[in-house]
Amino acid sequence: MSGDDSSNDSGIELSRRTFAKATGAAVGAGLFGASADTVSADHPMDRKFANPRVQELAKVWDRGYRGSNDNALGLTDSGIDARHPDLGPWNGVEIVEDDGGFALKDRNVDFVRDSEKTHADEETVSPASTTGTTTVELVTLTPDAKRSHASATMTWTPSPRPSGNEANSLDLLFQREVEGGWETVAETGTSREVEELTDVPLEADTPHRFAATGDLSTVSELTITARTYDRMPAGLLGSEIDPFSVGPDEAKTIGWFNAGSRYGNSPKPRDPDGHGSHCASIMGGSGRASEVTREVETSGETRQLQFGNTVDVDVFVDDGEAGVYASAYGDSIEIDISERGPRGETVASSTISSDASTNDNNTVSVPADPDEAYTVTIRPASTEESDAIAQGLNGVGRVDSYSVGTFADPPGTTGDRGSDTQVALHSGVAPDAPLVGLQGLSGPIPFLGEYATEFSETFNLRAVNMSWGYVGGLPLGAAGGASGDVFGDVVGGIRDMAEQGILTVAAAGNAATPANGNGAPAVADETISVVATGPKDGISGYSSGGIGAVDDGEDGTYMKPDVTAPGGTLDDLVTAAEADTDYSEFDTDTGPQDYTGKAGTSMAAPFTSGVAGLVADAMEDEDPEGNNKSILNSTAQSGINDTFRLKQVILATATETVFTAAPYHRAKSPSCQGGGRDPFEGYGRVNPDAAVDAVTRNVYGGGDSLTNDEFSPDDADEPVTSSYGVTDSDGNELTVGLDVPQDNRAVAGYVEAPRGVLDLTVSAGNLRGADVSMATGAPQVDVFVYDGENPGPNGVPNVVAQGTIDATSGVGARRGSLTLTVDTGEEFDLGRRDEVDTRTLFVVAKLVNIPGLVNGFDARTDIEFRASFTPEFEPLPGIDVSGERFDSGDRFTANARNTVRVDLNSADVTEGRIYDRVPADWTVTDDPDDPDTDYEGEVRTEGSHEIIDLGPFGEDDATDGTSRIYAVEAPDSNGSYTFGPARIEVTDDDPAQRGVQAPTADGEGSFTDDNDSDDQDDGDVEITFGGNDPRNVVVGGTSAGSGSDTTLSGSTDDTTDSAADTADDTASGDDGSLTDTVDDTL
Repeated sequence: MSGDDSSNDSGIELSRRTFAKATGAAVGAGLFGASADTVSADHPMDRKFANPRVQELAKVWDRGYRGSNDNALGLTDSGIDARHPDLGPWNGVEIVEDDGGFALKDRNVDFVRDSEKTHADEETVSPASTTGTTTVELVTLTPDAKRSHASATMTWTPSPRPSGNEANSLDLLFQREVEGGWETVAETGTSREVEELTDVPLEADTPHRFAATGDLSTVSELTITARTYDRMPAGLLGSEIDPFSVGPDEAKTIGWFNAGSRYGNSPKPRDPDGHGSHCASIMGGSGRASEVTREVETSGETRQLQFGNTVDVDVFVDDGEAGVYASAYGDSIEIDISERGPRGETVASSTISSDASTNDNNTVSVPADPDEAYTVTIRPASTEESDAIAQGLNGVGRVDSYSVGTFADPPGTTGDRGSDTQVALHSGVAPDAPLVGLQGLSGPIPFLGEYATEFSETFNLRAVNMSWGYVGGLPLGAAGGASGDVFGDVVGGIRDMAEQGILTVAAAGNAATPANGNGAPAVADETISVVATGPKDGISGYSSGGIGAVDDGEDGTYMKPDVTAPGGTLDDLVTAAEADTDYSEFDTDTGPQDYTGKAGTSMAAPFTSGVAGLVADAMEDEDPEGNNKSILNSTAQSGINDTFRLKQVILATATETVFTAAPYHRAKSPSCQGGGRDPFEGYGRVNPDAAVDAVTRNVYGGGDSLTNDEFSPDDADEPVTSSYGVTDSDGNELTVGLDVPQDNRAVAGYVEAPRGVLDLTVSAGNLRGADVSMATGAPQVDVFVYDGENPGPNGVPNVVAQGTIDATSGVGARRGSLTLTVDTGEEFDLGRRDEVDTRTLFVVAKLVNIPGLVNGFDARTDIEFRASFTPEFEPLPGIDVSGERFDSGDRFTANARNTVRVDLNSADVTEGRIYDRVPADWTVTDDPDDPDTDYEGEVRTEGSHEIIDLGPFGEDDATDGTSRIYAVEAPDSNGSYTFGPARIEVTDDDPAQRGVQAPTADGEGSFTDDNDSDDQDDGDVEITFGGNDPRNVVVGGTSAGSGSDTTLSGSTDDTTDSAADTADDTASGDDGSLTDTVDDTL
């Protein structure tokens, strides 16, 4: 919606642009010198002279995020003029509703081929035996009704008319059978090496043929490929159309839908109102029409301009240039661009009035042709004398810095699309994102909702902007969403879109009254409702706000708005692409290249939609270390949870402006909500940089990732601490400040953590900047930790921890810190860890206040993140193992043989190995290579015992049972010896064992990391069964055994099974051996 501080519902479009300044002389004094006068070697113009939107978004673009070339952004509006270089070219794809379904039409071609059939032949042709023409039949066919046309290509060698053979030539004929012979329907008549006939008509059920005819003087080889097909009107989908591969490579608008609204029925992307094109340009304009190619003059010298004094710069437009621009910082100045010559007609003008700040630049531009000459004039603003006296201007202006130059001719430009070497004056938020235009305000919503899946899969549609609403918004106390009405159709369609992963962003409205709620579409639960702000984050007076409305869901009343974003004010318009609204020119492909200014929540919404495109790009991306940390599914797989995750990031990283923009709020007075929703600004001002950083900056440290495979139970209760100093993309320390848009309002990052306790320490302080001496207190920084994967209802931020940094320890130090503790085991229901489970947390530090200063001052504080993580290891999942052990007997003479059988009856795992525990004094007599034994060798020594390997088992063994046999020889020393318990080792390849795990506190399960020769921490787990048998007594030996549990001369009490085992020992077998049966559950 476009609006102004006078609640002009029809929108504002002024020829002069004015700016808001900080209230009070102290504020104005604090703004000088906020940005250095430097020009990058890569750019012909310092970016500080670009549109404020570009200045803010450049911080995100420099991080590598400009929107995805593969994910489109859409808008339902008055249209989109794809002839404008910032919004085009169009790829020619029109979206239509054909036979009640979703279809695409390729306007680049009139017809497409369907039911195609190929016919091919090769022939060797000799010259005629007598002088005359040679005719050779190549392909004959009789088409059915499904194929209406034919095409063919014939090649032949040697080349026509070889040296010495002047009469060598062949032509391609297409003929139809008639009574008495063949009638020629089409022929080439060119005698070239490649002969082609295209789209010749066929008669169903009539024989046709392709033939070669001509004069030959040598033997020739002919090859023909013919095709028959049905020639259908383009796009009525006999074949699929990929909108990303149709049309020119540099296509910007990749889809066009016309609902037959009041805006006409143009088959091409056009905009008879201009509103939609302006919004599209803010959301995703490439900036091609404002790419700076040459800076004619720049200055950083501050100078006072008395009445009659001017700064004049002459500009001559060269070949390859197509416009003139001027950008200046100052106070009460006006910029004119006029044609050079006797008449000197002014062609563009822009003003910085008394209500101005040197942190807001005044920009003006005009299209121009080569060899034209212009004069840029900077002069004191032409203010009415009475206004001047009232405002204290007295006809004096001041210019602090300026840049004057030329734009490149758009056909050879990229603007800010996919390029970090160029700079454009008026690019959109997501310049890389393709656009889909849907003409009509509410008209396309039912179609979008019904075919949300098709839009998502075909265009990879991530977000749709809706800068419109019902006049007056929603009156206080009214209920919307009634079934069957327009209101309900809109919010229902938005819900359908959200369920397919498409986020809607809507203008809150321009109803102005503080107690007025949002109307549709902004009222919908799933939508982000956006209020407009001026250049210093003050809420524009025309914006709707206050109480929300009833949606079609079950939650009843839902508060709106959600966030604020730049939408302009009456004296600070938002500059973006200007459409050619002349219907008589709609058939032409030559379009506009100019820009215009508008203000309204209509301008704030597409800013936020563009941010959604940037964040979606970042959420799908890998982090700088190559880790795929995406918590957003691909568009084809996205659902409503993905919609809400994307929405949460934008809301969670917004900042409250109660204090920072206090003097700039117009008729709206937000209150401090401590991270909650305010009725006038929602969660606060959208921050594209913090939103992208929240999903791409690892605040844990150094590229380390808190994932399960980083820890073992040896780390339990031992903190893993990061001392990583998080920096920005240029390696500088993180800061938040008031010198917006250059400063960050918030800084953010993520931590990916498994089960454990995460301590996040965030510190702030150390004020710096030219105006810090005017601060009356320490900065207030609020810190929040959000659950990145599980947003609150309808995508509202899900806060799991929050606090305020106490930085009041003295004016000199002004530094404090805050530690937030998150127990991931309590905060998140991780359940059984069958897979690697982690949780993504967003950490956001937001500047709330620097007492005595507001936005526009040169003051900032550094932010430092440090993290400590203590892993917690939950018990092994329940694994039931049952089995038995059998010995030859319980008493043996020296050197007697004991045959042992180990039965594994069942185990609820899929694979592993079986082991037994043998006293070290006993000797295994089996050869590991003996096929009659299951002994595969010793594994390791465990105290006075050896662990022997009895081989692997598989899933069938674990289900049906398996037995293992080996033999041992008794020692020649007396004593009582304990065998067992047997055990299985579950490898870390078993799905049930993945993740950070540890044994139960009781029982005989043990975590082992030294079972393999590689000495690596494999995470293998052993589970015992079969009990231990201490009744193997050796008698008649020469001495007491060193490895025995008891000796015959001492106590003969047997050692007992562990507390975790329940043994049932019974006599079994003729040899008197004992059977020890045990069931263990871990």
